[in-house]
Amino acid sequence: MDFSSTLIGVAILIVCVLPFFIMNLNKQKKQHSLANTLNEFAQSNGYEISEMESCGDYSIGVDAIQKVLFFVKRIESESKPQLIELNTIKSARLLRNSSSITINTDAYKAIGKIDIRLSPLEAGKPDVNLEFYNVHVNPQLSGELQSAERWVNSLNNLLK
Repeated sequence: MDFSSTLIGVAILIVCVLPFFIMNLNKQKKQHSLANTLNEFAQSNGYEISEMESCGDYSIGVDAIQKVLFFVKRIESESKPQLIELNTIKSARLLRNSSSITINTDAYKAIGKIDIRLSPLEAGKPDVNLEFYNVHVNPQLSGELQSAERWVNSLNNLLK
């Protein structure tokens, strides 16, 4: 009786933990794939990424020596890498679109979108937006805000 109870307990534990383990493996595999895409893109253009981060459905990296930023975001099953020469950029700033929600007497802010906006040196050129998070693509934040804040600080330091 004792052995069968232990065996049933272990089986239930495995059934409960296994889906989370598989989801985590899939997430790591996707992030590794994005990081590889970004590295290959940089190398094919003659650059070497010195700092990189993958979070959620994007990867961002920079060649600090040649001052070039790389960004790739996966939308559905397609990813399109971008190359931005930082010598053409004046500043980077964080854009956070949020809305207020009131439940009973408590007010909450819900983040809908997080972007890094790169303003060009040349006046007539459009800003470059790098989308880190969009509630319509992924309803749950998983470190995108902190990542975007770090990259805004890092980019502004490189732009000095």
